[in-house]
Amino acid sequence: MSYSPKTRRLSSADAILAQAPVACHEIDLEGRIVWVNAAECNLLGLSESDLLGRDVWELVSPEEREFSRQAVASKLANEGRVSRFERTLVRADGVRLTIELHENYMRDEAGAIAGIRTFLIDITERKRAEEALRRIQESLEQRVRERTQELELAIEFLRREMEERRTAEAEHRKLETQVQMSQRLESMGILAGGVAHEFNNLLTSIMGYASLAAADLPPESQAAKNIGRAIEAAQSAASLTQQMLAYSGRGKFVVKPLDVSQLVEEMQRLLEPIAGKKATVLWELAPDLPPIEADADQVRQVVMSLFSNAVDALENPGGTIGVSTGVVWAEAGELPPLQVGRILCAGLYVYIEVSDTGAGMDAETVTRIFDPFFTTKFTGRGLGLAAVQGILRGHRGSIQVSSEPGEGSVFRVLFPAVG
Repeated sequence: MSYSPKTRRLSSADAILAQAPVACHEIDLEGRIVWVNAAECNLLGLSESDLLGRDVWELVSPEEREFSRQAVASKLANEGRVSRFERTLVRADGVRLTIELHENYMRDEAGAIAGIRTFLIDITERKRAEEALRRIQESLEQRVRERTQELELAIEFLRREMEERRTAEAEHRKLETQVQMSQRLESMGILAGGVAHEFNNLLTSIMGYASLAAADLPPESQAAKNIGRAIEAAQSAASLTQQMLAYSGRGKFVVKPLDVSQLVEEMQRLLEPIAGKKATVLWELAPDLPPIEADADQVRQVVMSLFSNAVDALENPGGTIGVSTGVVWAEAGELPPLQVGRILCAGLYVYIEVSDTGAGMDAETVTRIFDPFFTTKFTGRGLGLAAVQGILRGHRGSIQVSSEPGEGSVFRVLFPAVG
């Protein structure tokens, strides 16, 4: 294609632009190339005759061509701001180039727009480098994200492992405390049992000889009365030794099948006067409970001790004491054992529960309530709960205590159900 730039007026700068190392061309008001320098011809791989007279947007890649045509037409029709922008041009050999274009208007002698002069800078390699850098950056960011996730997972794993270790250590300390307490209580039980057994034998002899002496004296004599008081004191001491034997688990048990609800129901008339006007007693005795193998007198002593403690815990009249019975299933090792080395078997357990709305106890007090001779009362020997624990130990049972200061207390004793 040949083209004669009749509308192009040559200037003194043409020689300089023609030899400039920067690609440059000029277009007329119809968007046709009317002048081009050698640098642009070399850039596009086309001769000057190939370029002159062509619509400038024909040099643009097909996907950008229509947009480029509209942009050129808009700039030529309405004078606006020309600026730096990028286009994809296609060389004669099909190679695509990324070009940075810088435009400025050309004007005639009257100052009207005569066309646009454009300088073209090949930034293909720079764009490739930027794209490669972007991909490398994205790859690095992806690796950082992956490593961050791995570190977060590792941190979470370590946190969980440390938490499990702390839990295991706390459980280990708890078990050590339980073992130490059980060993201490068992040692005290052995000691108390031995002393109580020997003391009980002595008391039996004392009461026997005192009874024989009283039989030889006139009933109205002062000596007979004094011996009678001595016998009463010995009987009280014998009752104390029975509690110590119960605590040690060496008490004399007469074991037979028992209906716990029936036994507690029979004790209602005995227990309610103890509460008197100080408390309202709520009874909730479950029917048709499976029987337990136990000594009835020992179970009554357990109920009496728990009920008396509940009454004593009420500081002011108007409180409530709850007495209930029921049955629960417990897995092996779920219930706290009362003897070192023993794990309570899985199965059904019949329970007696006594609750109160009294002052409650703190954690330290709860850990000591089963110690022999420990008491929070001004009076009393403090053997009630120690004896309860001994009775439960002898019956292969367990006891659970729940208490908070100001929230009252709940005592639940459990006996294994028959069968």
